[in-house]
Amino acid sequence: VTGLVADSVFKFVDATMFDLNAMEADGETTKYLLPGVSAKIHFNTGNLAGYEFDVHAYDHATHTFTLVKITDERGDSFPSESSAAFQFAVGNEYKLLDVALPPEYEVEAENELANAGETYYDQNCQPKVQYSLDIHDSFLRNLIRDGVTVNIFKPGDYIPIKDADIDVDKSVRIQGFKRDLINEYKYTLTISDTVATNVTNRIISELIDVDKIITINNLKDPARARANWQSSREVLNMVFDPDGDYYTAKIKPESIDTNALSVGAKSMQFGLTNTVFQPNYNGNKNSISVQGGVLTHYTIDENAARSWVLANNTTTFNSDTQAYYIYAKCQRSGTSGTIIFSPDQIKVKQDANFYHFWIGVVNSVNTELNARAVSLSYGFTMVNGGFIKTGRIMSYDGNTWFDLDTSEISGRINFKDGLVSGLIGIGNDKGINAFFNGKGGGENGENLDTDVRIAVGQQADNVTNAPFMVLHDGSFIASKATIEGIIKAISGSIGGFEIGNGRIGATTSGNASSGKGLSLYNSFIKFANATNWASIGENVLPLSSGIEGLARFTMDKSGDGGLASGIALMIRATFPNDEFETWSIRRSIDNRGNLFSIGGHTLFDDKYIGEAYTDVIESYIGIAHSFVFTAISASLLNVRMPTKSQITSDIGNIPVSFLLHITIASGVSNGIRLLSQTDGQIYNNNGGAVSYIDMTQGDTLVLRYYNGGWYQVAARQ
Repeated sequence: VTGLVADSVFKFVDATMFDLNAMEADGETTKYLLPGVSAKIHFNTGNLAGYEFDVHAYDHATHTFTLVKITDERGDSFPSESSAAFQFAVGNEYKLLDVALPPEYEVEAENELANAGETYYDQNCQPKVQYSLDIHDSFLRNLIRDGVTVNIFKPGDYIPIKDADIDVDKSVRIQGFKRDLINEYKYTLTISDTVATNVTNRIISELIDVDKIITINNLKDPARARANWQSSREVLNMVFDPDGDYYTAKIKPESIDTNALSVGAKSMQFGLTNTVFQPNYNGNKNSISVQGGVLTHYTIDENAARSWVLANNTTTFNSDTQAYYIYAKCQRSGTSGTIIFSPDQIKVKQDANFYHFWIGVVNSVNTELNARAVSLSYGFTMVNGGFIKTGRIMSYDGNTWFDLDTSEISGRINFKDGLVSGLIGIGNDKGINAFFNGKGGGENGENLDTDVRIAVGQQADNVTNAPFMVLHDGSFIASKATIEGIIKAISGSIGGFEIGNGRIGATTSGNASSGKGLSLYNSFIKFANATNWASIGENVLPLSSGIEGLARFTMDKSGDGGLASGIALMIRATFPNDEFETWSIRRSIDNRGNLFSIGGHTLFDDKYIGEAYTDVIESYIGIAHSFVFTAISASLLNVRMPTKSQITSDIGNIPVSFLLHITIASGVSNGIRLLSQTDGQIYNNNGGAVSYIDMTQGDTLVLRYYNGGWYQVAARQ
C-alpha cells in the first residue's frame, strides 16, 4: 500500500500496480480478471493481517483499489469506519488473489526460483566434507623463502580439494590449524565446509526462536470486553452488607470473607492485537524487540473504546539485575503510541500529553538461564458468588494454562475423576453421549481387558451397550464402521462368513470332505454342498485316496432324475483380433498332464477353416492341429511343414507327440503340396522320407509329429 484515500476507509493506492482492467486484442476479453470470479485482496501485514476482501473496483488512472466491506458474526465491519485499529495503512503488504498475472511476473518468479535452486545446488551438489591435512614441510620451504616466520595459513582461507573417491572437487575453508613452533614449515590443517553447534548455541537459538517469544495475536471484541468490565464494576458497586456486620471486619484472621473480589485496575482494561515481545533478541539477554500492533482500551473513555497503533522498536537494557516495567505510551489526543521500558512506576495519567498503560514486567536476567522473562499483568479478574471472570489461569511454571480469551488449553492434563464410576463425559443439553474411562473394573479397582475405555452413542448408565467402544485390551466394537487401510482379523464374522485363524467360512481342513459351505484358507479354497464340490488348494482330495490334487470339481446329479442338461465345468475364452493369435499365447486351457474321462467326450475344432497359405501350418501350429482348407490361390500351392525349432518355440524344449489333421474341402479347384523341411521331414508308412505329399479336393491326411518328423498315420486320396 503506497497511499490512502481521505474520503474512504475502503480505498487504498498502490502506485506500482499493473492495469488490472487491461483487455485482450478483441476488446472484449479481460487479460487478468477471470470471468465470473471476483479479484481478492489478502493482507499479509498490518492491522488487517489475515483478512481477505473482494475487490469492488480498480481505477488504473489513480492506481486505486476499492474493497467490499465485510461483516463478521458479531456484527463488526472491516475495514472499520470508526476505529484506526482495524484499518489498513501505508506500508501494509497484500496478496492479489483469483486473477491471472502478467507474463513478466511469471518470468520473474521462475527466474527467482531458478536462481535459488542453482545456489542451493552449487552449495549441496557435492558432499559436505571435513579433512585433517598434514602438509610436508619441504613443500612449503620450497614455496616460501627462508626467514619468513609469519603464518602461511589462517582460518577462513580456502584450499582447493580433489577427492575422486567421493566426487569432491571444490575449495574448502580452513577452520583451524596447528603449527610446530620448532619447525615453522610444519602445519596440520583442519578444513571443513560443515558447521558444528555447541550447547550454548543451541540454548540461545531456542531462547530466540521458541521459548521466550510472547505473541499476542487475538482480535478481541472491544465492545464485549468493555461491557464485561462495566457489568463487573456495576455488580461490585451494588454489593451491600446483608449480615449487618460484614464490612466491620472484612479481613478476618487467616481468611478473607467478602461478597465480591475485583483484581485489576481500571487503567489496565485493554487488549493487544498482533503484538509480539521477543526478549533476549538475537541471543542478547539485554535486548528486546517489539512488534507494536494495536492497543484497544475499553475503559479510559467513558463513552466508547479507543484504539492506538503501536510502533515497532528494539530496546537495549543497561543492567542485568534491573527489572523493567512495560508501558504502552499512547497519545491522549491522537491514535499513535509506542512500547517503552522503564525502571520507574508511571501512573496512567501522570503525563499531561500521554497515557501510560501498564502492560507487564521484563524480569531481571536469570543467572541460571542467562536470559530474561516477560510477565504480563494487564486485564482483570472478577470473583463474585459462583462466577469468576478472567483472562488466563496459569500454573507457577507456566507449562499449564487455560486462556479463556482465546479459548485455548496448554499442558498435560490428567483427569482424576468424572461423572459416574470415574467416567469423563462429553455431551449436550440432551445428555452425556461420549465417555473416557480410566477406572479399572476389578473388585479392587484393577484393570480388566473388558473395561470400556472409550464409548460413544449411549447414556452413562448403559455405556457397555454403546455402538462404538474401545476396550482396555485394545479391541473395539463399532456397529457402523467404514474402515480403510490395513485390517487384521483372526476371529468373528464378515458378511455372514465366520472368521477363524487362517480361514474364512465353514470349518474344515484342506483335505476333508466334511464342512458344507464356502471355506477360504491360507492354502485352500472350497465350496461344497450335498452333491457338489469345487476346490483349489494344496490338496483337495481325501487323505484316504492316497492321491494329492491341486483342483477338484465334482457334480453328482445321478439322484436328481429328470435333469435335462448340465455342465460340470465350463472354460471359455474369446479373444479379439484373431490375426494376432499366430504369435501371441492365447489358450482357454493348457493341459500338461493326464486326462481321465468317464462318459461322453466330444471335441469341436474351429480354429482354422479357411484359405491355404504357404506358411499357414507353421504359423498356426501352436493353436490349431486341425486344418480345413476352403480356398487355394494357386493350382498347386506349396505349404511347408513346421520344423522342430518352430514346435519348441511354442511348447518349450520338451519331447512331445501329437496328431495333425489336414482336409481339402469339396469343391476346391486347386491343390496343395505339403513340403518337407530340415527337422520337419515327412515319413511314409514304411518309415521312408518323402519330399512332399500332394492333396486335392476331398483328400484328408493324418500325421503324427515326433522329434522333428511327420509320420503318416492315415490318408484318403
